[in-house]
Amino acid sequence: IDPTCLPGEVINEVRRQGLKRLFIYKLLHYPLQTARLLRRFLRFMPARDVGYLIIKPFLGQKKGATKAEVLSRAVEHGEMKDAAAQMTQMTDEVLQHVMEESRLERLRIQQEAEGSRELPMVHSR
Repeated sequence: IDPTCLPGEVINEVRRQGLKRLFIYKLLHYPLQTARLLRRFLRFMPARDVGYLIIKPFLGQKKGATKAEVLSRAVEHGEMKDAAAQMTQMTDEVLQHVMEESRLERLRIQQEAEGSRELPMVHSR
């Protein structure tokens, strides 16, 4: 799941629901394989860790951003700071030109978005 598309809490909820469904499906449809796998886990891991691994998706919600989301925002923040530092070394005319181009680009994108919202007319025969 792309961390820039959804907030961390939504991503964590989707993952938690997916793990829940997977555990229940495997337990109901493949009980022998599940029992063998749990036995292997219990041979090499403490029972407390195995229990936590199983019940973790059924516990409450995890709050806050995911690690990937934090990393993504940190990278974007660094890029924005670099761009801001470069802009301070430009002349006022260049900055004015960049601002005007940016405004025109935003208008173009907005007009395209408004145009794509309209449903095409389908004529019946």
